[in-house]
Amino acid sequence: MPLTMIKKTVVVLAAFALTGCWAFPMEPKDKGLTTDTYEVEMEFLPNARLVKEDTSPHWDLGRHAFVKGTDRIVVVTRITSYLDKTEDGKPIVGTERRRKAERVWITIPGDLPLGQAFKLEEIEDLHITGYDVTNLDGKGYFLGPALLKGYVRLDAVNDERAVITFDMEVRPGMRAFPANNWSVIGEHKVDVYPDGRHATRAISRDLAVEPAPTPPSPVSVKPENLNNNDKPANRDVEPVDPNAVANADLPKEDKPITGRWICDTPKFEYRFQFEEGGKFIFAHTKGNGINDDDAPGMNYGTFEVKRTKSSEWVVLLVDKCMFDDKDYKKEIYQDKPTLMMKVEWENDQLVLTGELPINNNKLTRLVLSPAEFKDMNVELPPRGRKKNVNSIGSSSAVDPSK
Repeated sequence: MPLTMIKKTVVVLAAFALTGCWAFPMEPKDKGLTTDTYEVEMEFLPNARLVKEDTSPHWDLGRHAFVKGTDRIVVVTRITSYLDKTEDGKPIVGTERRRKAERVWITIPGDLPLGQAFKLEEIEDLHITGYDVTNLDGKGYFLGPALLKGYVRLDAVNDERAVITFDMEVRPGMRAFPANNWSVIGEHKVDVYPDGRHATRAISRDLAVEPAPTPPSPVSVKPENLNNNDKPANRDVEPVDPNAVANADLPKEDKPITGRWICDTPKFEYRFQFEEGGKFIFAHTKGNGINDDDAPGMNYGTFEVKRTKSSEWVVLLVDKCMFDDKDYKKEIYQDKPTLMMKVEWENDQLVLTGELPINNNKLTRLVLSPAEFKDMNVELPPRGRKKNVNSIGSSSAVDPSK
């Protein structure tokens, strides 16, 4: 073939490649049948509290762990094993080993009576459930998104074992560690592990431990497939007297949070306005107070103060999140427009601690002082934190980014 003909042929083939046309269609490579097998193991942690450990710079979301507390935690771990395969997708006999483990963490509040089922979707909003996963490569677990659906009920517990009834579906949504949906159904006798088995106790090395809130008890529910009249068959665990929990002393009434409060930090100025009728306005303004002209973020909704045996919480249900004239509620809060913040007092200063979406869902502690800014129903905070005579009260700042 003349050289000129060869060159023309190369040019034609290149043109086909650039336009996406191929003379020989390519087909997906067959990876063969799946060889995945699964094991599910459970453990019950008494006197525990769910926390989150910082794992940066390896993984920005951190991982879950537990510390001593007044709640109880059940950890369900699913372990995936499979065989190695040849290049043509054929399994290699004898190579099966554990490849991945997923942990689901479910807090059972310490003041929740035995036999009372609670809905997982509700306690997810309170940030007392969790999901993390490891590839068993020595790097540990990393936290990721997962949707938990269904119900859980603690039927009985003693020093050695708990009886727990599940109707739970786990729907992982973590691209870095893909996994299919899985379920746990029925009554299970779960061994007690005060120091954890797959669950890890928080360690202090150079990891920052951020405690998750201990919220009020979830609303009692009675789903059909968790009939509270059903008794576990052949139960070998003596139940704890629920009256001992129900009759426990609750904390005394604390100071009311109604009023106007302000906290000025290097990153944001925060304002809260709690009204007598149960409505609130929460404002956050970013800027340097000099050159910036950022609009304040205005959150409107209703609030409720709840108390447990040892803590007081304010639950904020956000109806709107406005920047100028646009509602950014969906962008800021996704599908969880609820803020839950622990209430404490330092003399006359109101201290609120919780995870704020505007602060990348970091655990944020705000020390707020009484303020005399104008009613935020009438006048919004100044743009860019530019102060005027009516916009500031005395304040104490805690940088929430640290």
